[in-house]
Amino acid sequence: MNLFFVEIGPPYSIDLAKQMEDKGMRLTHVTSSMKEEAFASLWSESKPAFLYAADFYSSENIYRKHGDYFAKLNADIRAFFEDIAFDFFVLTDRANYTPLTFRERKRFFYDLIRFWVGYLQSQDIDAVYFPCTPHAPWELVLMHACKYLGIPYTYLSHTAVNNRSLFRTDYRHLEKVPEGHLAGKSADEIRAGTDIGLLADFDEESIVTNVVKLENDQFQKQAGVNAQTQNYERFTAAKSPSSFKSKVLVPLKKVIAPYVKTVLGRTEFRFPFAMDTDASELKWKSAVKRHKKEAAKLKAYYDSQSSDLDFAAPYIYFPLHLQPELTSQPEAGFFEDQLLALETLLQALPQGWKVYLKENPRQFDPTINTVSALHYRDTQDIERFMAHKDVLIVPQNVPSEKLISHAKVTVTLSGTAGWESLNLGKPCIVFSPPWYSPCPSCFIVRTPEDVKQALSTIEVKTPEDVASDILRYLHFYQDRLIVATLHAPSDVSYNSRTYDELLESQSAHLAAFFESQKSKNKQERKAV
Repeated sequence: MNLFFVEIGPPYSIDLAKQMEDKGMRLTHVTSSMKEEAFASLWSESKPAFLYAADFYSSENIYRKHGDYFAKLNADIRAFFEDIAFDFFVLTDRANYTPLTFRERKRFFYDLIRFWVGYLQSQDIDAVYFPCTPHAPWELVLMHACKYLGIPYTYLSHTAVNNRSLFRTDYRHLEKVPEGHLAGKSADEIRAGTDIGLLADFDEESIVTNVVKLENDQFQKQAGVNAQTQNYERFTAAKSPSSFKSKVLVPLKKVIAPYVKTVLGRTEFRFPFAMDTDASELKWKSAVKRHKKEAAKLKAYYDSQSSDLDFAAPYIYFPLHLQPELTSQPEAGFFEDQLLALETLLQALPQGWKVYLKENPRQFDPTINTVSALHYRDTQDIERFMAHKDVLIVPQNVPSEKLISHAKVTVTLSGTAGWESLNLGKPCIVFSPPWYSPCPSCFIVRTPEDVKQALSTIEVKTPEDVASDILRYLHFYQDRLIVATLHAPSDVSYNSRTYDELLESQSAHLAAFFESQKSKNKQERKAV
């Protein structure tokens, strides 16, 4: 069976590919952010067809280097790919230093479709493995091209259960635990029928959750979180004044920039998400400085607007997602705009309730998402959130566990706060289907009516009901929550199983899955 491995590179992914070859899956095609020479030095067993990921961040490179594979965009193909157009265009915001025109991004979309449909159709590929939800624009198109052509594929969804990942094929849907599944069974009876290894991993304290809490700690222990005067002075100092710089130097910079680019030249691949033709060292450093300044300004303004909280009052806890990240883009779909999610929630808010909104502390971190975060949250977003009288901004030093414990319900797009809530005996509401969404105490909503219905059901659920629902979820999904991990060294380290155990389990499950999909062979594929 010929395997196409997407984004190979980290040591774990190389070892996983070798294990899969031992189980009868021949590695014939790869994409990688590594240069071909670097990959070849790590992979001596054969010479898979190599595609450099950097080529797929601009129409110019796709057409120049891979135009021979382009398929014609007929009406059938265009209609099929319209299904992911919104998610694609959202993802392109994270892939450039400066915004590109809609025409440029549309051409980019169509060229990726032309290439991936044509390339897959021309190759001898039996299965495609993605390490996680596609969150680069080209990965999203590649996955949809597999779907269009009937080529089996799968990817991993990370979980907060130690050592466990969920194999998926659709980030928009997960099968809900059937309403009558194990109804009336006691906790002991449900556990007796559930994989003992899964239960052991579930019963352990979550490494992932603890790591996230530790990372957030450095931002939550800020002095003067509620000292509004002090914080607003910080915010004012961080603002760019209308001055000689803004009136004269900025316009002048625009005039001389083209000449600077010519003198300095540009690197081929300065940043993995950069779609811009100009990827010079100067532009990279400028983006880093700008992001650092914007992060400091956002933090100062957020702190200046935070409120004293009444934990005895009825409220909904709504923690924001770090953006850009795959949990919102593309997994949250339409609701990646968290203001839309908040407005949907507010339209169903019971009389007298409040929404306690807390920013993700990593949104203030200037060292991550340096380029892609430039086009995401700023002070205007906070102003828009606060424009609603029933929304209170939560100080960063208030622990999420306390907020969840006192809340009527936790609401998130698809974040781990929902899983934390379930484990504290509180139901949760999500706007997209994260890995834990099949749990009966997790409610997926799209409209205010959905929210109202969820709240009415949540009102009669007890902590015992929630605990039982978690066990029912684990039982129903026990064959799909398998021992496996994402490929980054940090992800591998977040597990309590040995490296070899992770590799053996993951490769075995992948081989078994693709073997079960063998009927979708080349003869059954759609002709282009």
